[in-house]
Amino acid sequence: SHRQETDRWRVSTEQLQARVSELTKQLEESKDSKLVEDLRKALSDKEHQVAQLSKEKHLYQLELMNRNCHSETVTARQRRKGGRGKPNTKPGPSRAQQK
Repeated sequence: SHRQETDRWRVSTEQLQARVSELTKQLEESKDSKLVEDLRKALSDKEHQVAQLSKEKHLYQLELMNRNCHSETVTARQRRKGGRGKPNTKPGPSRAQQK
């Protein structure tokens, strides 16, 4: 009888240990799932930020190209007028006198 009682306790203990192991595994998997979900969200957020920054970079590059083109146009006009970017200091008739 004592032996039967001991066997029942041993079986019960093994079953409880197995259940605890199973629940621990489920808890770890749940934590892993939560972690994976959080990491996926963080990755998605970072991908969105990279896309936004890439778009801003492209717009900034276009703006720089536009400024450079405008600057070259102004410089070319000044050269055609003989100014080379410097103010015209030669004495001559004023615009009012030219008319």
